[in-house]
Amino acid sequence: MTLLQLPRTIAPPNTLSDLNELRLTVMAYGTCRGTTNPDAWFPDEPDWEDDSQEATEARGTHKQTARMLCGGCPVRAECLEAALAEEQLLPRSAIHGIRGARSAWERLKLRRSRQRSATRQTRKAA
Repeated sequence: MTLLQLPRTIAPPNTLSDLNELRLTVMAYGTCRGTTNPDAWFPDEPDWEDDSQEATEARGTHKQTARMLCGGCPVRAECLEAALAEEQLLPRSAIHGIRGARSAWERLKLRRSRQRSATRQTRKAA
């Protein structure tokens, strides 16, 4: 079996065709394919807005689970980009699970950060 060598960072998909290609790549090479326990990628999510010590520890455990499940995945970057693109128009309540070694909340923060960065770049160019 030949291992597919993919870049660790990739550009966000610009078209539906790009997104479909990412999806197919993840489905073909992802660590999660063929798993006997798909629920592992959808653990109970901690309250991301609670600042208590208990909630902070729960978030840390959730992040560790994400890193453990996806740590050695050869298509982790592709999975993350596909998730970010697919979830772009969804409400927060519809975004769940671990994808690309990131929790739903981490993906939301990353998407917002990218949007702010793009806005700043647009303003600089104008």
